[in-house]
Amino acid sequence: MTLVQLFQKSVAACSSLPAWIVEFQVSESDLRRHTFDKSYLDFLDEQITLSPRGPEWTQRLIQRKESLARHCDKELVVCSLGHGSDIATIEIDPATENVVYWEIYQDIKIQA
Repeated sequence: MTLVQLFQKSVAACSSLPAWIVEFQVSESDLRRHTFDKSYLDFLDEQITLSPRGPEWTQRLIQRKESLARHCDKELVVCSLGHGSDIATIEIDPATENVVYWEIYQDIKIQA
C-alpha cells in the first residue's frame, strides 16, 4: 500500500475528522514518515508547565501528549493540509492504519 492509500484509508475510517480532511486529495509529497523520542514528550511537559500561550494552547498540548505518548519511538506518517485559512495536522500509525492524533489551527494568517 502506498502512503497516499494508507492516508486515504486511515482518514476515511476516522469518524471524528472534518469532511474536508477526508475528501482532501493528498499527494506523496504531502506525507512524511517520522519518529520522535522521549525528548519531545519532555518538551511538551515543559511547555505545559510554563503555559506560555495560555490555557487553550496548554490544553492542546496536553491532548497532543496524551495521544502521542504511546507512539514514542515508533514510526508515524504525518500530513499537514491547508483549507482556506485553516491548517490541519494528522498523524497516522502505519502499523495499525489508524489516525492517532489530529489537530486544526484555525484562521492562520501568513505574513509575507
